[in-house]
Amino acid sequence: MYKALLKQLAGGFEGNRVVIAKAIRDLQTQYPEAFIGGAVAVLRESEQTQGAKFLLSTLLGRADALDVLCNPANFSVEQSARLVRQAKAIDPLIAVKLAKLAVAKAEADGVRAQMALRALDVLDQTGEIATVLSALLGLTHCKNPDIRSKAAVLIGHETRNPQWADMEDSDDGRARASAIQSLWGLATPAAKDAFRRAVADPRHRVAGAGAVALYLAGDSEGMNAIFSFARHRSADFRITAAWAMGHAANPRFLTPLSRLVTEPDAALRARAIQSMIAIRSRMEKMRQTGVISLFIQKVVRSGGERQIFVTVGGKTSLVNGLDFRNFVVWHGVRLLETFSMEEQTVSNGNQYRIGFDAPTDLRDRLYLELYSDAGTGVAVALEPGYPDELTASGGVTN
Repeated sequence: MYKALLKQLAGGFEGNRVVIAKAIRDLQTQYPEAFIGGAVAVLRESEQTQGAKFLLSTLLGRADALDVLCNPANFSVEQSARLVRQAKAIDPLIAVKLAKLAVAKAEADGVRAQMALRALDVLDQTGEIATVLSALLGLTHCKNPDIRSKAAVLIGHETRNPQWADMEDSDDGRARASAIQSLWGLATPAAKDAFRRAVADPRHRVAGAGAVALYLAGDSEGMNAIFSFARHRSADFRITAAWAMGHAANPRFLTPLSRLVTEPDAALRARAIQSMIAIRSRMEKMRQTGVISLFIQKVVRSGGERQIFVTVGGKTSLVNGLDFRNFVVWHGVRLLETFSMEEQTVSNGNQYRIGFDAPTDLRDRLYLELYSDAGTGVAVALEPGYPDELTASGGVTN
């Protein structure tokens, strides 16, 4: 009954503001719980009308207004954030109060702790993080690891300060890992140094977040670290490796993931499968973009050192700007987990030099795969000195 009444009052608000405003206030005073239910129903359906805005201002007069606005049973995170942004015109300190709500409930258990997390999720979408940084800094020492992690992410997203990646904590490293993750995308020298320190951390979450951060920054040390974690004696590190491979979504990781899916640890198998699905989905999208010509110009052997010189694209439209993340290289049946790579200027564009080491007496087939947002390609070459009877094209083929 009261929901229908409030909906009717809000709908007719502009026709008789004085009378309807009094009726809404009286309803809130006499039947506060019924008012909340009705106000929530109206705000979910029509938060932009004048009647809905008056309901919001009336609701803000209650001590429990933010609990109502952030309750997941009442609104989605997106709806709550929109209402909080609207509320700022009525109460300029609404974001500060929301942060204080999170702080007040952070050390509690159960539902109260979940409300603190919800308040942080809402704050994240309001664009008001800069105004509540001091409160968030306090939450990084909260006993609840989920709240610590969320606060660390919000601070990192706002400050984009590499020093934040070096924050210390005394537990399993979840908060520091979240701080590093909030800086993903940074590629400054200071950021890379911080990420390398994270990779060396003995806690698997921190090390994994640092490895992905380096990978996203275009540093091959990140990929090397992920490969090494996949062979770590600790199952936690191997699970972290599988998680990191899914975030990187690089086709080169399919081979180690195919080993991880055979492990006895159920959590590890599940994570490896998820990451394989993510990688194959990305590969399919790149294949649908088109085919790019990949041409091996020459292969040079000097002792155990190999160098492959590759051009990508047509004769007059070579593709530039690729890096180690775009290539998968096989030497015979061996996947090259790591190789050096250099982009070089040639007469009509750029070429790429790929270098790696292999046994001096081994001569095998080289198989290259290219994966990029512009498309995919493949090329095959035979090392110099490959047995003549197996050489079909005099060495380099494509």
